Amino acid sequence: MAQNAAALRPLLPLAERMSLYPGAALIAAPAQPRQAVQGLAIMAGFSTLAERSAEKLDRQEAELAANQKDLNAHQEQLDALRATQKAQRDASAHQTKIAAAVQTKAESAAERAHAAVAAATAQAADLQDAIARIEQAEASAQARLDAEARELQRRHEVARANHVRAQAAALARAAGPGPSQGHGGAPVAGSVAVSWGQSTEAGPASGMTYTTAGGASVHAPCAGRVDFAGDFRSFGQMLILDCGRRYRFVLSGLGNLAAQSGQSIGKGATLGAMPASGGRLFVQLRAGSRSVDPRPFL
Repeated sequence: MAQNAAALRPLLPLAERMSLYPGAALIAAPAQPRQAVQGLAIMAGFSTLAERSAEKLDRQEAELAANQKDLNAHQEQLDALRATQKAQRDASAHQTKIAAAVQTKAESAAERAHAAVAAATAQAADLQDAIARIEQAEASAQARLDAEARELQRRHEVARANHVRAQAAALARAAGPGPSQGHGGAPVAGSVAVSWGQSTEAGPASGMTYTTAGGASVHAPCAGRVDFAGDFRSFGQMLILDCGRRYRFVLSGLGNLAAQSGQSIGKGATLGAMPASGGRLFVQLRAGSRSVDPRPFL
């Protein structure tokens, strides 16, 4: 279109003069009649050419305007799409932030529950009382999480309610699937000094006692969660491992602990080590409040 306009530009003054003063333009210089007729023909052809060129320019301008209109429409669509994508990104970021906050709150609730269990155990008068306090503290924590989930559901905060329910379920699952029978092996290398049910001065033994070498590693007899790890009364360094299904292993007499309260561990994981001078490891398996024979599970 620019080339066409450039080609017509030099002819515009002549065209204007002939359109305004055709007679004067033709008689400005003497000419033969034949030459005058030729001049008229040229002028007629030039007029037709100019008209066609003008029409072509008009079409090109119309096409350009249509293209510009389409471009503007596409730009509006693109702007709208970008705005939608930004809104989606902002909404996703907001949801992620909410989920992270809920998860942090739920994890904090679980940590508080583990801390409450450990604190209740440390205050127990004896092992029987410790197990009873553990079960009571865990039941209270579970009830609090369930109540919080129901309240969130009542307020139609479904996402947060689901997160809290998931945390409550995880708190229950973390205890483990229960002890498995056979092929586990003793939790420590050594010899059995006192077997379960063996007669002692205090009556039938409620667990098993191993005599070990100094620094021997102590391993988890089941997968589960550590309810308590620390010094307890006359038991010394003691660890209570929740295997699930209300089964718990109690191990005491360790020299140092490699696990802590609230920690989830796998079967066979290192729980600690015996004193450097050697010692005795007491192992008890409890089903609820009762001590049971641990041998089938070792």
